[in-house]
Amino acid sequence: MRTSILMLVAISAITGMAAAVNSASVEGSGIIFQEERNMSYQMDQKVSGDGFFSVYRYALMPDILGTEGRLYNGAEAKVKQHGSGSIDLESEFSGESTYTNTSDLYAEPEDLEIFKGARVIEELDQYDEESSAVMNVKEDGAMTYSPMAMALGSRYYAEHPLAFNSLLGEETAIKNRDGYNSMGFKVERAHAVDNLIEATTDLTDTSLKVEGDVTDGKAILKAVQYARSPLDDEDDEIPGTATKDWKLPVAIFEQGYEGTYHIKHNMTMSVSDDETDYVDAWLPCCSGGYMTMPTYYKKGSYGFGSNVKGVFDCTCFKAPAAAEWPRIYQ
Repeated sequence: MRTSILMLVAISAITGMAAAVNSASVEGSGIIFQEERNMSYQMDQKVSGDGFFSVYRYALMPDILGTEGRLYNGAEAKVKQHGSGSIDLESEFSGESTYTNTSDLYAEPEDLEIFKGARVIEELDQYDEESSAVMNVKEDGAMTYSPMAMALGSRYYAEHPLAFNSLLGEETAIKNRDGYNSMGFKVERAHAVDNLIEATTDLTDTSLKVEGDVTDGKAILKAVQYARSPLDDEDDEIPGTATKDWKLPVAIFEQGYEGTYHIKHNMTMSVSDDETDYVDAWLPCCSGGYMTMPTYYKKGSYGFGSNVKGVFDCTCFKAPAAAEWPRIYQ
């Protein structure tokens, strides 16, 4: 048996919170609290040799802001390969999940309190949240089937070699859990496979590209888009549609080819949500006054621009030492 393997794997999971640490940075950015989380995975591998091989890879990059929590939403990918014979294959498998929460975007340094060397902030109702999830898969190479007999160990199986007689099989699947769609390419019972496969999803676009040859085997291409369930009043912590069997398909693609084929396939599914931002026609200061207005109206592009708080709470007033225009009596 001849085998050579080159593999580089990098895994990083970083979870942390970062807050502004000095008045200058707070004043310049208008941010008094920021939380960031990031999880990423990267694998690059090259394998060539003869013998029996079996591969399984799976990853789910969560979307923390998904409708039913990070455990049930996000970008998902799976790769499976097996067979006996020769293999010469390069693989890439990577994913990333990010989350950012930025609170009180237009805060002033005086809104912060310093207590025992740490900044203490009140519960804030002004914040922006962003999240993302992405998965990328690439398989490029060839596999050729042949029965193999290998002597293992130093006792019984050294004198009685094990026989491996497994036809080739491979599967690549990509799934957008937020968008309720998935794609996949599968090869079963093949004598030779030579393919370039690329699959990716970023919660908006899901794509699958396949180009190659399948010899004396079965190739299956699948894609499905399911109807997205409307939001309901169910608690987000209760497993709902994202954990159950997906139903109500609106588009199904399933193609099977048995024999010897050259296949070139390119497909993309896109799902997007357009959120509508409602902005008051004018500053809502007439109902409760300046002090009751949201922070983004008090200053910033929607409001007065600069901080004019002192004008309304009278803290900017300083009594003059003498009258600027003294009264003259005649």
